[in-house]
Amino acid sequence: MVDAGQACGPTAPCARMDNYCDPSSLICVTLPIEGQPCTGGGQCVQYAYCDAGTCQIRPAAGQACTAASGCQFTSFCPASGVCEAPTSPIVCP
Repeated sequence: MVDAGQACGPTAPCARMDNYCDPSSLICVTLPIEGQPCTGGGQCVQYAYCDAGTCQIRPAAGQACTAASGCQFTSFCPASGVCEAPTSPIVCP
């Protein structure tokens, strides 16, 4: 596993969840946070999504969502179009 700024690839994945291996440069890059520019395809930190070239925070329980935005704690938006609260406790490792 490699840190941000180091060469990466299939046999040398990025060490942190907030990093990704840039396919064009094969360099481990820190994912952008909310308000920072993004290129789509999930290239934002886990709690955000790329919308029109800028990372946005995913909607919370009770807020409207789309297939593109997903919801906090999940990557999908239910058929109702409104984010639901998690049904079980979220446990961090």
